[in-house]
Amino acid sequence: MPKAEVKILNGGPTLLIDDRPVFPMLHWAPTPPIEGKWIGDRAVKDFSEAGIHLHTFCIDDIGDYIDVHPREGAVTDVRDTKRVIGVASFPHKEDYTYDFSKLDRQIEDFLDSDPEAYILLRIRLEMGAPLSISSVHSLWWRQMNPRELEVYGDGRVETQSYASKKWLQDCSDFLASLIHHLRSSSTGSRIIGISPGAGHTTEWCKESAMEGYATDYSEVMRDAFRFWLVKKYRNLNALRKAWHDPYAHFNKVEIPTPEEQVSADTYHFRDPSRTRKVIDYFEFLSELTADDIIHFCKVIKEASGWEMLAGVLYGYLLGLAWCNWFFDQGKQMETSAYQRSGHLALSKVLASPYVDFITSPYCYGFRGIGGDSAPMSIVESIRLHGKLYFIEDDTRTYLFPPDSKFGRARNLKETLSILTRTFGRVLTSSSGLWYSDWCRPDRPCPYQDEEIMKRISRFLKIGEKSLKLDRSPAGEIAVIVDEKSFLYERMNKNLDWPLVFLQKLWGLSRIGAPYDTYLLSDIDKIPDQYKCYIFLNTFHLNDEERNLIKKTVQRDGKVSVWMFASGLINEDISAENMKDLTGIGFVIDWTEWGVKMLISNFNHPITRNLPANTSFGTDLNIGPIPYINDLEAVVLGTLVYSRGMCVPGMAIKEFSDWKSIYIGAPNVPSNILRSIAEYAGVHIYSYSDDVLYADRNFICIHTVKQGEKRIFLPRKADVYDEISGDLIAKETKEFTDKLEAGETKLYYYS
Repeated sequence: MPKAEVKILNGGPTLLIDDRPVFPMLHWAPTPPIEGKWIGDRAVKDFSEAGIHLHTFCIDDIGDYIDVHPREGAVTDVRDTKRVIGVASFPHKEDYTYDFSKLDRQIEDFLDSDPEAYILLRIRLEMGAPLSISSVHSLWWRQMNPRELEVYGDGRVETQSYASKKWLQDCSDFLASLIHHLRSSSTGSRIIGISPGAGHTTEWCKESAMEGYATDYSEVMRDAFRFWLVKKYRNLNALRKAWHDPYAHFNKVEIPTPEEQVSADTYHFRDPSRTRKVIDYFEFLSELTADDIIHFCKVIKEASGWEMLAGVLYGYLLGLAWCNWFFDQGKQMETSAYQRSGHLALSKVLASPYVDFITSPYCYGFRGIGGDSAPMSIVESIRLHGKLYFIEDDTRTYLFPPDSKFGRARNLKETLSILTRTFGRVLTSSSGLWYSDWCRPDRPCPYQDEEIMKRISRFLKIGEKSLKLDRSPAGEIAVIVDEKSFLYERMNKNLDWPLVFLQKLWGLSRIGAPYDTYLLSDIDKIPDQYKCYIFLNTFHLNDEERNLIKKTVQRDGKVSVWMFASGLINEDISAENMKDLTGIGFVIDWTEWGVKMLISNFNHPITRNLPANTSFGTDLNIGPIPYINDLEAVVLGTLVYSRGMCVPGMAIKEFSDWKSIYIGAPNVPSNILRSIAEYAGVHIYSYSDDVLYADRNFICIHTVKQGEKRIFLPRKADVYDEISGDLIAKETKEFTDKLEAGETKLYYYS
């Protein structure tokens, strides 16, 4: 068995196979059938001919490798159990054996198409659900383990509970037995890792979360929640004080009702002095999900003698405001999936030595021409912890059916542009990617085009070149995301949709300078290179977090940008909490409404060159609404909302060692963010409002409007078009290039 691991090389997390650095570009191939013709052999050959020998495929049904041996037993009358009325076969819990010879044949089929293949196995451990593959094995497991199943708020029973110890043990036995087999088989010499998956499509997010159902009312989940509360509070007095309930008791705690789960007590927000029970439950749910992930990854690492990679699809903190189900089954859902997703413990997963990589698709919100290949997860925190981040590139190329949605490319030209944009995002963040090859018998594979495969082959060569260069973070803008603050919101998308989801697609990606995303929990570990900090969703901060933030940003002339309601919540909800964090005085209007910001002061360097009608905000109701009340702050914008209120909504306050900017409406345009970044001393590469990614060696630009694009470099360099190899300019600090609308260029500056 080869040894696969992730180590930091030249400042970036790097995949090593038998100590050899390998650029982490994989091909997700259709799963070879146990019997019958395989539709993926052509695609595997195409990718191997392009030089890509890293592949992954999914084991959708672990029951394919389990032989169940039922026992015969008596069938008795339900009214008289002593009266035998027949004989039937019943599968017993322990009556099964593993048969991995079937998997050997699947791997052999793979190796017939690419003899040099290294394979990462993606294994579905979910025990069925309405939209998932409900296999014979999962149905059998559910039948034999009724107490271990997730229970919906309406009483339905669908799949296993994340709190099921029986599920953990059975799946762990399967994984350990599989790895033992692979270590002793010839096919195992081509397996480099396993990605254990649960939830819908193995992405560790339950279908119930995506569909907006309240869960999990099973006994095992209730018992696990009670045990977690005992560990957190240790004694009844602490529990009762936190919950403001003199009658609370560990042995009587129940899962919050469906009504409690979706509610909030202070308009959009939850006051911890009133609704701590609900906050605790959703925090517990994410920690439980993280514990399950770490448990399975530990099994993989230890059973393989630390020779296999282990990692998961998880941490979708920039994508879960969009609760439209993964495949567009839901329409216009108002709920957010954040709290029920289980994804709000990324920091815990990243702290585990058993996890090597994190994966997510790139954001589905605006994939088409003019859009952004934004990661769903927090890339720089993943890198900071020495883990490798993979973007799953499931671009709908022009070979997909016309009704495929999600920014489907209309022709080859658009396909190449979108693929290049996504690769540019991967390259400039020292990440990896895998291409999702959704082949079907009735249509071509999505990459089955000679020009597409030529471009992907070129990407691989560029990626291999990058491994020898300085790959440390180059950004000067740090965007801070707090996973715990999502717990303090009402379960709708009114705020997170414009504040997080739209902000990354429309504002952050078009600043003209790279930005790096970090978890708030890493604030004291972030490199010192950042000049501008954007606090995206830091609604709730305890005293310790506030002190760490102050130590990080209140020095060396750094600029902090506080988005809507930053610091609003500590032990309660108050304007003083916001002032304590930002240094700016506030008044809170206890109402909710759509908020709009109009830039109203054009005498400050930040606003001087902005158009006169610069406005932004949201029509969705959010509240309470803080506005600025500080005579020492310079007001830059007017907040307009309910009853024609026109109040100070955006302001800057300068201190001796740092500067504080508050912006009281979400979805801030790129030109404002760019002006703030420039004011902070951030190097701006482009002023064209195109999507731009950059690191210390490469710049990727994806255009909205055609024309001459002027690019400013941080140092003198020779500039090359990295796709064509053409020299663009020599020994220069700036250059121009003419691009068409919707075109992507990738430059190397040496």
